[in-house]
Amino acid sequence: MSDRTSRFISGDWGTSRLRLRLVDPASPGLPAGAEVESDDGIGPTFRAWQEAGSPDDREASYLGVLARALDRLRDASGADLDGLPLVLSGMASSTIGLRELPYAPAPFRLSGESLPVARIAPGVLPCETLLLSGVCTDSDVMRGEETILIGLAADGLADGLVVLPGTHSKHAVIRDGILEQFHTYMTGELFAILREHSVLRPSLAPSPSLGDAFERGVREAASGANLLRDLFSIRARSVLHGADPADNAARLSGLLIGTELLGLASGPDADLPIVVASPEPLGSFYRSALDVLGTGRRARALSPAEADRAVARGQGEVLRSHVGG
Repeated sequence: MSDRTSRFISGDWGTSRLRLRLVDPASPGLPAGAEVESDDGIGPTFRAWQEAGSPDDREASYLGVLARALDRLRDASGADLDGLPLVLSGMASSTIGLRELPYAPAPFRLSGESLPVARIAPGVLPCETLLLSGVCTDSDVMRGEETILIGLAADGLADGLVVLPGTHSKHAVIRDGILEQFHTYMTGELFAILREHSVLRPSLAPSPSLGDAFERGVREAASGANLLRDLFSIRARSVLHGADPADNAARLSGLLIGTELLGLASGPDADLPIVVASPEPLGSFYRSALDVLGTGRRARALSPAEADRAVARGQGEVLRSHVGG
C-alpha cells in the first residue's frame, strides 16, 4: 500500500451499533474528531430493509447506511476520505449482514491471512470495502472479536487467555500465535433477561455496583453452589428479609461473572496469562472477580484505548495481508 492507503477507515458493525474510525498506523493515537458512532447496527439495518419490502439489492441498502456514516466521519474529521479503504468487521458478514461470509475454522493462526474476506469495489461508497468474516469451532462462533486477537498477536501476545466481557463474553485460548479454541458465555444477556423479564425484576436495582455483595456472589459461585437455586434465593431473601435491591443486583452480577470465570483457576489453560479487554465499568467487575477467585495475579487489563488500538491493528494486519503493503 502507498503512504496514503496505509491509512484506512476502521468499521465495527455490531448488532446494535455502527462505529467508524479514521486510522493512521503511523500515529500512536487517533486525531480529534476521527470517530463517529450511531445506533445503526446490523439488527436495526436488517429490520429497516425488511420493512422497506426486502428489496432485491440488500447490499446497496446496507452500503447506503455506510455512506451516510462516512459523510458524518468526513464532517467530524475534516479529512479527505476518498480512496481510503474501509475495513469492516463484526456482524456485517453474518446472515443478516451486508454479505454473508463463511467462518475460518479454529485452530486459526492470528496473522490474519486465512480469514475469509470480500472486496467490494467503489460505487455506492467512494472507497473499496474489505469485509471481514469470523472464526468458528465445532460448537462456537465469533464475528468481530477475531480482530482484537489478531491485533494483540501482532503486538507480541503469543500465549494467553483473552477474556472479552460483554453481552456474550468470549474466552479465547492463544498458544504460539494460534487461536486454539474459544468459548462464549451469555453472562451479560442473562443478567439483562433476569433483570427485565424474570420473577427477580422487582428485587433488583437497575445496575450492579462493586462491593461486598458482588464479592459474596463470586464466592458463592466458586463454592460450587447451584446457580439455579441461588438465583431464586435472591427473590426469596427480598420477600422474607427485605434484602436491598442494590445488593441483590450486585450479588446477581457476582454469581454470573463468578460462574463464567470459575474454570480459569484450574484446568489445561491455568498456565496462561489472562488478558482482560473490556470497557469500564464492566472491566472493574471482572478484575474484582478474578481477584476474589485468586487468579488476579495472572491477569492484566487493557485500557479502552489499548483495546481500540488492538482492533485497528488487527484490521490493518488483515488489510495488508489481503490487499498488500
